[in-house]
Amino acid sequence: MVASAHMSIVTAEVARGKRIMACTPPTGAIPDAAITAMMLAGTVEIYVLGGVQTMAAKALGTETMARVDMLVGPT
Repeated sequence: MVASAHMSIVTAEVARGKRIMACTPPTGAIPDAAITAMMLAGTVEIYVLGGVQTMAAKALGTETMARVDMLVGPT
């Protein structure tokens, strides 16, 4: 999870994303190391969401998640 966080978030940072958010699948407790890696890499928002619905939520937005301009990294 730590490597995936860095691959996704650092890519968004290099692309100069204005608002960087990350999603992690709902597989129990999120490891502290993954949360730390996401925050240190520049994540502003973290959502517990996985699967194809994550891609749709990011692309289209939801009532609680604003849509994004670009999707990067592993899903």
